[in-house]
Parts: sequence; structure tokens; C-alpha cells
Amino acid sequence: WLPSTEPPQPSPDCHYGGRRARGRLRPRQHLAAAFTILYVLEQLFLPYSHFITQGYNNWTNGLYGYSWDMMVHSRFHQHVKITYRDGLTGEVGYLKPGAFTQSRRWRDHADMLKQYSACLSRLLPRYNVSQPQIYFDVWVSINERFQQRLVDPRVDLVRAPWSPWTPTPWLLPLLVDLSPWRQRLQELEAQLDGHTDAVFIADFPGLHLENFVSEDLGNTSLRVLRGQVLVELVEQQQNRSLQEGEGMQLPAGQYHKVHTVSPEPSCYMYLYVNTTALELERNP
Repeated sequence: WLPSTEPPQPSPDCHYGGRRARGRLRPRQHLAAAFTILYVLEQLFLPYSHFITQGYNNWTNGLYGYSWDMMVHSRFHQHVKITYRDGLTGEVGYLKPGAFTQSRRWRDHADMLKQYSACLSRLLPRYNVSQPQIYFDVWVSINERFQQRLVDPRVDLVRAPWSPWTPTPWLLPLLVDLSPWRQRLQELEAQLDGHTDAVFIADFPGLHLENFVSEDLGNTSLRVLRGQVLVELVEQQQNRSLQEGEGMQLPAGQYHKVHTVSPEPSCYMYLYVNTTALELERNP
């Protein structure tokens, strides 16, 4: 093919500068420019929109996926318990965390917990649970803080209020005043040997933690770091009050409850020694 000898022709799809081009923008070019500007403004606004969408705020503010700092937070879940209660008979049962869902994000977001509870309330009647009430007990540590509850375990989330525009009333606050403890917790963990594990707990007044000590953990102790707790040994039907700095051994193979009785949040630590593994190592 020979090159064309005709002079270049203007295209109707292009915008050219110069005096002749003034006032010749097409409507779709105006729309494209407006869409681009609105899209850029939206992306700049969403990370800071948590003052509007307060129902989506958790311990870190902002919509999930739009917060600028969402990737700088580390979370570790120590314990998640889902309890259901039959609204007619009062029968209580427990569900495996994550039942009927493949996602795990619900453990960190109040709006997703609300959706999950609504889903469970629709599914459980198929299994002869009438008017189900759903309670969540989610323990999580964020950025190496104490393990603490995310939501109030006494609130039935099926009937609990939630709105995207107001703060969630059953979301428990992050205990930011305990943040200076992080350095101390790291120092305590550094002192442990290879057979000992530590779990650091912070709990709110009026609540309690129910825990079971496995028989393999024959040397398990609890020590109070702050506040006052009441340790209830369920099978032995005994109670023991512990102040800051005090501790006690916990019986293996039994349940116990740790009640926070001080007016401020309590802090305590579990020390677990795997005596079975230690014995096997000493006597192979």
C-alpha cells in the first residue's frame, strides 16, 4: 500500500487545542471528566468517612477495606465461643465457630457479627431450635496487647440494635490504657522456657472467663497482674480471691471460672507447662 497523500483529518472523538477547539467539548467528554473527578474524590474521602458510618467502626475506625491503616494491625484470636438458646424451652447449646460460613472476618467486625447472628437465627429452626438467641464471646489481641473481649457476651445479637450511622452499643472498647503493658508482656514471655506458654488476659468488671485446663497441662497457674479476681473451681465448689501480684495453681482436667470483681478491668496471666511432653522428653 502506498502512503496517503491527503492531509490529516480531525477526528470527532478527539479534543484539539487552539482557538478553533474552544467550546467544542462533547457531552460524553464532560461526563467522563466529571466521573473521573468524583471517583478520585470518593477514594480520598472513604478512608476518613468513619465519622459518618459509625456502625462499621470497631477497634480501628473506618469501613473494612477502605481504612488507610487496615494492614498495620495484627490480630490473634485466643478463643471464640458461639452460644445459642432456645427462646421457648431455654435449652442452651454451642456451635462450632464458623458454622454455616467459610469466612473468618466476622470475628473482628460488629456488622458482620450481626449478619452472622441473623443467618444463624434463620437456620437453627431447621434443627428444632425455636426463636433462637445467639451470643458471641470473641477474645482477640490486637497489636500484641492483652487478649480481651470484642463484644458483650451477655447480649443476644439477633435482637441487638445495629445501625450504620450510630456507634454499636454492644461493642466493648479497646483497653488502650493498657497499651504500655506490651513491653512488659514481651519481657515476661522472653523469660519462659520451651515447654511453657503464657496467655495474657484483660477482662471487664462483672464478666467472667470460663476455661478448661487439659490433663496434659499438669502444671498450670494463674497470676493477677492488675485488679482483683475471684477464681471459682467448679468441680470442687471452691472460690479463691486473688489480688494484684497473687497467684494459684489450677487443677488439670477441670473447669474453672475467673470473675473480675474489681471496679476497674482486671489483668492476669496463665502459665501452661506441658507436663506430658516434658515427661516424654526426659524419659524417651
